[in-house]
Amino acid sequence: MSTYTTFEEYKTARVEEVLKDAEAQWKSIETQQRLGGLFREFGFRSNVDLIAALQKLVDGNKTKKKAKSPAKGKAGKRVKITPEIAAKVKELKAQGLAASAISKTLGVSAPTIYKIVNAKGA
Repeated sequence: MSTYTTFEEYKTARVEEVLKDAEAQWKSIETQQRLGGLFREFGFRSNVDLIAALQKLVDGNKTKKKAKSPAKGKAGKRVKITPEIAAKVKELKAQGLAASAISKTLGVSAPTIYKIVNAKGA
């Protein structure tokens, strides 16, 4: 805290503080007014329309993502289940291999392995 020797020094310092605060508040008000009228300036009916247009603009400029490659150990292309594959699945399961291991070995999903193993008439 500063010490003042006269009332005039105190008054001058205090007036400068108040003016700085008022200037900062005024800048904030001007900014809010400019932002509030921005949608009209660009010909939109409301802030919501302006935001939607800006979002569309941003989304349109995004680069398209490349198709993900299959995860490690997963089949990328659908495998047709032949009787030979079904027999191999049953054989490996009978040997005690887990469905995940069979899945990696044959390129068939684990749920498909369970369907083959639990099929009626198996």
